[in-house]
Amino acid sequence: MKTIRTLVVDDNAPFREALRFFFEEQPDIELVGTLSEGTKCLTYVNKHPVDVVIMDARMPGIDGPEATQQLKRRHKNIKVVMCTIWDDRELKNYAKHAGADEYFVKGEPLTVLLKKIRRFFPHT
Repeated sequence: MKTIRTLVVDDNAPFREALRFFFEEQPDIELVGTLSEGTKCLTYVNKHPVDVVIMDARMPGIDGPEATQQLKRRHKNIKVVMCTIWDDRELKNYAKHAGADEYFVKGEPLTVLLKKIRRFFPHT
């Protein structure tokens, strides 16, 4: 079984940790790293294979949509799920325009996030 190499980029340490524990239980997800900043994500994906980035929308420094836009310019095949605590139409549009493939509202069950990730790779 091919695993989906997943990178979490979020400045919220408890959320990163929750995703780490959750993904450890999924046989088809390989958590390749957790980062707290968008700029670190751009450096990381240049050196390591990644299939999916779980990207926080609002972070210090470069925000999620800007990091996504830069990421997609260089790595078109990497899928991005934008995460935020706000279910906000304007932010969703900003994320989509930046190149995010999906949108996840923190507080939804993590199984919803998992389904969004698995939809990218139906034959995994």
